Amino acid sequence: LMVSTVVLCQAEQMTMAACPDQCDCFNNDETVDCSRRGLSRLPQLRNTTRRLYLEDNGLVVLDLRLRAAVELTLLIAERNLIERINVTESRLQELNLGANRIRAFHIEVRDTAGECEATGLKEINLSLNLLSEVPRNLSAFAPNLEILNLSYNEIESATLDESFAALVALRYLD
Repeated sequence: LMVSTVVLCQAEQMTMAACPDQCDCFNNDETVDCSRRGLSRLPQLRNTTRRLYLEDNGLVVLDLRLRAAVELTLLIAERNLIERINVTESRLQELNLGANRIRAFHIEVRDTAGECEATGLKEINLSLNLLSEVPRNLSAFAPNLEILNLSYNEIESATLDESFAALVALRYLD
């Protein structure tokens, strides 16, 4: 069983010298566009990366290379082959993983204090994946979530756990 695990916590800072060769960078390397490059793995990222575009590649795993992007607020990785994601960053505001192969979306919270919140995370798009159940414990890690898109998955029973009651900012659930 393939599992998508999201771990959101602060990571150590790493410095890279330049824009990844496979990508285009803008705004002093704050925006990194690696879309439609045939990537099968993530390139090395800079700690200044705020917006990362990875659409239409062959990525299966979003791995610990995301750790370097400690300022990351936007991650768009639609239309890949992603089955698993490990994100070690808590500044995300938008996470778009639509049209991948994610079967389950579990949140694993871990940091030195044993807790981690992505208070800035406003939008999660998991549409067009292979999810069979609604993600659980979302309010523990994204208490200010406004948009959750689960459309076009294989969810048979849209049972919401008690954490959804705490998502008072949630205005769109599909």
